[in-house]
Order: sequence, then structure tokens, then C-alpha cells
Amino acid sequence: MTSADLAAILSAIAAWLALAFSIYGVYAARKALRISEIQEERQKPDLVPYLVQSSYCFDEDDKNRIYAFLISISNCSDSNNAIARADLTITYETSSHALMSVKIDTDVSVGSSFPVDTDVPFRLPVRIDAHQTLSGWLFFRADRSIFHGHDIVGRRIVFSDTHGVEQALEIYLVKEIERETVEV
Repeated sequence: MTSADLAAILSAIAAWLALAFSIYGVYAARKALRISEIQEERQKPDLVPYLVQSSYCFDEDDKNRIYAFLISISNCSDSNNAIARADLTITYETSSHALMSVKIDTDVSVGSSFPVDTDVPFRLPVRIDAHQTLSGWLFFRADRSIFHGHDIVGRRIVFSDTHGVEQALEIYLVKEIERETVEV
């Protein structure tokens, strides 16, 4: 065996080792990419709302319907977030069978007049840290004349976070709370 043959054999071994290291490098790079993609996915905003209780009553003047919703919201992502706003959308059917929707903004001021203990109101905007859950009451005031004589066919609360991502919570049942009258 000559030195040229030995050099050829060593070159072939070195080439095969280089190929093995490059295949391992590709495998390791793909694994690192998958881990990075999973981490990136966990950074995306992910608020999960949950309805605990829902009720409504009429105000003292009987002009407005006041909705109160006890809500729990979880931040399932690895990054902090905040709820920027919450809107109640009420869909109703008119006498001509047309579907109409009304969008109502939160109104914390009516919470104190609600006849049920609602001592933890959400004051929006509210910060929710990563993997944290907050709960509180959301209040909405709707003019009663809008719905008079119409069937309400749907209610939903749409939460918007600081990234503009929206999460909707469908409300199927709402309990009516009657105000107690005090006779003097």
C-alpha cells in the first residue's frame, strides 16, 4: 500500500465522517427549529374567557336593562397581555323578521345599583400576566326601548386584547333579577 492509497483511504474516511456530522447537524437544526416554533407559538396572545354567572335587571326608572356578567379570563400564553375592551352584542329579531344587532360598551357606573352583590368589577383595560386568571363583573346598560316588542335571539361578549386579537363568549341564558320594593 502506497502513501497515495493511504491518503485516498483517509480522505474517504474523512468525507464519510464529514457527511455523518452534517447529517447530525441537520437533525439537530430541525429539532432546534421545532423547539423554537413551539416557543414562538406559546408567545402568541391567547385569552380564554369563561362565563361564571349572567343576569340582568331593570334600573329604577325602568328605562334601561342592566346586564351583569361574572367573567373569568385566563391568559394561556407565555407573554403578558391585557384586555383593552369588552363589548356586548345583542342580536334581536324585529317584527318584520329582520335580524338587528346592537353593540354596547361596558358601564362600570351601573354596577353599584345592581341588586346582587357584585363587588369585584372589571375596570378595563386590565392587565393579565402570563398564565394568570382574573375574574370580575362586567356591566352593560342597554336602552329598554330598543328591544321592546322584539325577541332577543343572541348575546355575545367580545373581548379585545392589546394586540387586536378578539375572543368571543356566547351568552345563552341570562337570569332576570327583580328589584325588591320596600314599602313604607
